[in-house]
Amino acid sequence: MTGSTLRALALRTLLPAFPGTLPPDWALGLTREGLAGFALFGYNIVDADQIATLTAQLRSARPDVIVATDEEGGDVTRLCYAHGSPYPGNAALGVVDDVDLTHGIYRAIGDELAAVGITLDMAPAVDVTAYRIVQESLTNVARHARGSTARLTVEYRRALMRLTVCDDGGAPAEAASGCGYGIVGMTERAYAIGGHLNAGPRAGGGFEVVADLPTQEKDRQ
Repeated sequence: MTGSTLRALALRTLLPAFPGTLPPDWALGLTREGLAGFALFGYNIVDADQIATLTAQLRSARPDVIVATDEEGGDVTRLCYAHGSPYPGNAALGVVDDVDLTHGIYRAIGDELAAVGITLDMAPAVDVTAYRIVQESLTNVARHARGSTARLTVEYRRALMRLTVCDDGGAPAEAASGCGYGIVGMTERAYAIGGHLNAGPRAGGGFEVVADLPTQEKDRQ
């Protein structure tokens, strides 16, 4: 496996951040090179118009780039970081205990984010789990697969993130022996948040890992 191949594989797994309210030149360059996308934090956000301009610039570099929003360790304000979210949070919605209201609130948040070009609203449990599954899968490819080509695909469906990592080499030795702790660990991570993972040889040769991870809180309970 060449250095350029490893770089290409690594870029497809990363959602880094950048400072400021518009993407710098290096961010646009990495996007053109194949970087999966970027996570936006509070320091990137002024208002909806500014975010729409930011996401449009990223998509001018590559139309399918992922643009996520993530706020760890505090209130999730998304586009309203400067002055606080106008939407009730989880604690308030839990007190009201109205499922239809909760669905309506989060659909409105999703629509608001989609309108400005954000494609992924991260839940902390999901983004960490997805990162670890991709990390372990690509590590297995580098260590065990006889082929030199691997492909990572990230699909966003209704209430679901699907990760697929496949290669054209052989099955990892741990999978062939039936005692794969890495695969067991990935499976347990997916299960812990209400998802599931399948791993095994591909019909045409090579090995494949497919993980379905729920992106809505109600599906992770």
